[in-house]
Amino acid sequence: MGETHARCYAALREAVVAKIYAPSETRAMLLAEELDAACTDDIDEVLSDESIQVVSVCLPTPQHPEAATKALEAGKHVLCEKPLALSEEEGRHVFAVAERSDRTLMVGHVLRFWPEYIELHRLVSSGELGRPVTGFASRRSTFPTWSELYRNPELTGGTVLDLQIHDLDVLNWIFGEAGWVQAEGVENPGSRGRDHNVITVGYEGAFAVAEGSIMMPPSYPFSATLRVLCEKGFVEYGFKAVGSGVETGAASGTGLIVYPEEGEPRSIAVEQVDPYQSQIDYFVECVRHRTRPERVSPQDALSALRVALAAGESMQRGARISVS
Repeated sequence: MGETHARCYAALREAVVAKIYAPSETRAMLLAEELDAACTDDIDEVLSDESIQVVSVCLPTPQHPEAATKALEAGKHVLCEKPLALSEEEGRHVFAVAERSDRTLMVGHVLRFWPEYIELHRLVSSGELGRPVTGFASRRSTFPTWSELYRNPELTGGTVLDLQIHDLDVLNWIFGEAGWVQAEGVENPGSRGRDHNVITVGYEGAFAVAEGSIMMPPSYPFSATLRVLCEKGFVEYGFKAVGSGVETGAASGTGLIVYPEEGEPRSIAVEQVDPYQSQIDYFVECVRHRTRPERVSPQDALSALRVALAAGESMQRGARISVS
């Protein structure tokens, strides 16, 4: 994801990728050479550089709170990959530091920049189909092999915090503030974590289900689904990639389809844009105009984190957990 952020910044006329930090310079060196940037294994070298205005935090999740806090305190604007933290307390601390500063903080919940998710949200919010009453979101893939981190859920937050938080955020975006969570998960012997999970989230007058997995067989392509039943219709989006990663492109899927109460189903074509580039573009505009991000606010990120943490607690306790 660090490579993705860096290339998106490099695509902007008004931005220059100055330095790339990684604990190992070897890992950062090839990307730095590609983008004509410096690389370093000293994060303080980045944060003390007054010419650097923006920092993207794409480190392993346990390092997010400290790195984001130090960057904000050093006067940098911060785009932090999701999740913001592994605990609500840490997330709130980063949020508080940002509130005290005049710097922009945004968390990378990229589905809010995904064309089909944007259009589905717009359609449901318009009231055309009536009030949303239930939803279903899924995200399934094979076990990630590009990093050993996934074999240690304490470092990633597990599948709930690393993968399903995308869909939990989208469900919050559509249905509002969550009230309770009930979750079940299948333990993966390879990671010792629950890596195939079904989470039910209760909202005022509605509920939704999120299924997430990194336990699919190697032959299974990365896939994602979002379905919302409303009082006067149903809307569905489905995506399947060519291979095991979302970046391998769409091979098949339902696309975005609306099933109204009256009339025939209709497909909705949306302009295809790179959601990661759109996310960076939006963040940079917020920085330039000194406006706080509204598309995905720190409070939105905290709400998604709170639901994900409640889901983890529900699995451990085998009980419904209140989200306050």
